[in-house]
Order: sequence, then C-alpha cells, then structure tokens
Amino acid sequence: MLETDDGAGAVVDNYSTFIVVKGLYNLGNVEEGRRLIKYRWGKGCVPHVVFYNVIIDGYCRKGDLKGASIVLKELKLKGFLPTLETCGALVNGFCKAGEFEEVDQLLIEMAERGLNVNVQLFNNIIDYEYKHGLVTKAADSMRRMDEMRCEPDITTYNTLINFSRRGGRITEVEELIERAKERGLLPNKFTYTPLMHAYCKQGDHVKASNVLFKIAETGDKPDLVSYGAFIHGIVVAG
Repeated sequence: MLETDDGAGAVVDNYSTFIVVKGLYNLGNVEEGRRLIKYRWGKGCVPHVVFYNVIIDGYCRKGDLKGASIVLKELKLKGFLPTLETCGALVNGFCKAGEFEEVDQLLIEMAERGLNVNVQLFNNIIDYEYKHGLVTKAADSMRRMDEMRCEPDITTYNTLINFSRRGGRITEVEELIERAKERGLLPNKFTYTPLMHAYCKQGDHVKASNVLFKIAETGDKPDLVSYGAFIHGIVVAG
C-alpha cells in the first residue's frame, strides 16, 4: 500500500513507514516488514535503527536466528550500531534456543561498547539457563551481574529460589530469602510460595502455615497458586 501511495505522489515519511512495519511485526509478517524497509531505502528514505530492532525481534520470536543475524548485518552495513534493544532481542532469542555461547559473546560486546545490561535482561538469561539445566552457568551470570554493576532485584532471587526448591534444597531457599532481605529487597508471594511448598513436601505443616502468614504480611494476598501449593503439599504429605 505504501509503495502505491508513494508512487502516486503522496508523502510517506519515516513515521508512517514505521507504523506499517510495526503492524506487520504484530501480524508475524517480518519478511514483508524487512522488504518494506529495503524499498524505503531505495526511495531515499533513511529508516532509523528502531526499524531494524523491530524486524530482529520479530525473527527472534519466530525462532529464526539466522534471519535475525542477517538483518543485524544489514543494520551494521547501513552504518548503525546495535542498541540495547537490538542486543536484548538477540539475547532473548539465543536464550530460547539454548545458544548461550552467543549470549556470552553479545554480553562481552555490550560491555565493550558501554551498553548497560539491565536487570530484566539478566533475569531472562538466568531463567533460561536454569530451564536448560545449566545451574553452574546461572551462578556465573549472577557473578557477571556484580561485575557489570547490575543490582539483582526480587525477581532475580525468586528465580533462584524457585529452582532451588525444585532441587529439594530447602536450606538454600532459606538462605536466598535472607540474602534478598540483606540487599533491602522485599520478598513477595512469589518468594515465599516455593518455600511453603518445600515445607509441605517435607511434612512440616507448621512452618508451611507460618510462611502462608508471611505472604499476607508482605501486603500480597495469597492467591490460588499459594493456597493450592499449601493444600497440595498437605495432601501429598498425607
């Protein structure tokens, strides 16, 4: 449509083009969005790096990392530098695919360019490392957070707590909660529910009940997940 309007003499600016590219992204048609960007270049329009970020993210969400890498090369050839958003999309894509060596390389490049990796991106990395069974690597990512002066938040600790609980390491769960408090982070229901579940599985219903009360004390109302974990734990433990 933009091509026809442009040929008819209508003014099609970067903003209009971006709206269409974003719309195609939402429809999952990143190939058409990429083709449109190339067309606009040919018409003398100079798309911003955010155009490429949208296409790269679209390819990553589809699991097409080859396509994302090709667009990254196109971005660089046009004289743009990858932004934090560019790298974030690629990191999430490589994490989903379990290609953590690529993730490590991207983090190195980001550090060299002075791009500050935010806690949300690190949380995603750590979560995917645990999901792929890479416990040691997840611990390395925690250390890398400190090296890059990125402060973990309560979501970071909730991820660690949840996977420690799945491994049956109750003491580790308790220690992680205390470490979170020492950092000034406020535990929430997502922090305490795994601990309550662990106590129930251990048959310690008194401690589990105390944790249920702690959830209420945080200001979070225990939800169906919390009560479900409590009831399930009691039933299983008999």
